[in-house]
Amino acid sequence: MVNSENGTVYTRNGQFTLDKNKRLVTMDGSPVAGQNGGDITLDGKEIVVADDGAIYVDRQQAGQIKVVDFKDKTFLRNQGKSSFINTNPSIGESAPEKYTVKAGYYETSNVNVMSEMVDMMTATRAYESYTKIDQALSDTMSKLLDIAR
Repeated sequence: MVNSENGTVYTRNGQFTLDKNKRLVTMDGSPVAGQNGGDITLDGKEIVVADDGAIYVDRQQAGQIKVVDFKDKTFLRNQGKSSFINTNPSIGESAPEKYTVKAGYYETSNVNVMSEMVDMMTATRAYESYTKIDQALSDTMSKLLDIAR
């Protein structure tokens, strides 16, 4: 959960950094929300992130990243910059059943762009072929009807 200038937004982009005020922020500068909904300030030398999103600074818990889930994700709309908004406030966020926060890792797409592009081109070629076959059958049918008249 992220506190942006436009209100609460949600992201799966876990690339966070510290701003000049030592707040945990996204790459575009929006503060990451803590469990209480406020900003997370990290001022110390040793920062450790636990699997549940708890953040320890110099061995003292300084906050916890607020991780949420939605039972119905159809109301989440792309806000840009890998952010989403909930367009139906009556479908609120819920605590996720199972999650892990990993420091030093970055979640990427599970799609191979080149493979998908080749598959798309193959599908396009097949569609073009089927369209030509359909046109040829229609022409043949028209000629048969003309002969029958």
